[in-house]
Amino acid sequence: MKIKNFDELAKSEARKNALLIAEAGLEAIDTERIIKNNVRLQNGSLLIKGNAIQLDTVKKLFVICVGKCSLEAGTALEEVLDDVITDGIVLDIKKSKLRKLRVYGGTNPLPSDSNTIAPKAIIKLLSGGSEEDLVIFVISGGGSTLLSQPANSTF
Repeated sequence: MKIKNFDELAKSEARKNALLIAEAGLEAIDTERIIKNNVRLQNGSLLIKGNAIQLDTVKKLFVICVGKCSLEAGTALEEVLDDVITDGIVLDIKKSKLRKLRVYGGTNPLPSDSNTIAPKAIIKLLSGGSEEDLVIFVISGGGSTLLSQPANSTF
C-alpha cells in the first residue's frame, strides 16, 4: 500500500473508506506503474502509449528525468529499456544509484546551488547529440525548481 500507516489511521469505517479512496488515487498516479504500462520494447521498436519509434533509426537514446518523481521514473525506464539507453540523468530531491542513469540531488520547494549542477550536466550531455538521437524527457512536480539556471550562469 502507498499509505504506510493505513491501519493506524483507519480508526472508523468512514476514515477507512476515505483512506481507500486516497489509496486508489495514489495508485492511479504511481510513476513506475504508469511507465511500465505505457513504455515497452517490441520487435525492434520503442512503444510509448501506442506510438512506435523504430530503434534502428536511433543512434543514441538519452533519458532525462527531472522532478520529485524522477527517481521512480528513471528506475522504471531502466527496467523497461535496459541496454537501449545510451546515457541519462535523473534530478530528484532523493538520491540513489541507478545502473545507467546518473542521479543528482537537489532541493525543493526553493532552489539552491546544488540545483544548478544537474542542468549543466544535462546541457553538456545533450549538446553532443544529433538528429539521429532520441531523448525521453520526463518532468514531474518540482521540476522547475530542481532544474535551475541562474541568470548570471554560463554553460
